[in-house]
Amino acid sequence: MLKGLIHYVILVFGLSQTLKCQELKNGIYLINPNEEISCYILKPTLSGDTTFCLLKEPIIQSSEYKSIGNIKEIPALKIREMNLYFHEKGAKTLKSITNRLPGYYLGVVHANDLVGTWKITEKVPITILRIWEKKEYDNLSSIRKMLLKSIGSDKEN
Repeated sequence: MLKGLIHYVILVFGLSQTLKCQELKNGIYLINPNEEISCYILKPTLSGDTTFCLLKEPIIQSSEYKSIGNIKEIPALKIREMNLYFHEKGAKTLKSITNRLPGYYLGVVHANDLVGTWKITEKVPITILRIWEKKEYDNLSSIRKMLLKSIGSDKEN
């Protein structure tokens, strides 16, 4: 009995390590708010200061990205921002998720990196994601280029 239990623990540990190291598909992931229960993929942000627990598969594939808006500066808030727009299926999924799961987080993965996270703050269905950063950081331009690659063009709104 104990021998079987040890094999099970090794198998589960090995599987979870494999999933944590696997190549991730580009897309929008739901972030598991309770990683102690079941965490398939632990992923740090680009800055490396926070690690999030992602579900196995993206809830919105990068093929559902429609376009990326230009980067705009908001001097009063000392931020830079851009919008990520979706095709109908992606917009519908995003609207459904944001309406049902306030308090959860979403994360954008590109080239196996977690390039951004968003907390769903209220039950207001949205169909675009506004991506922003503090003005003193300089990641938004490179994130925009990565997302444009996912779309396969330089489409802008």
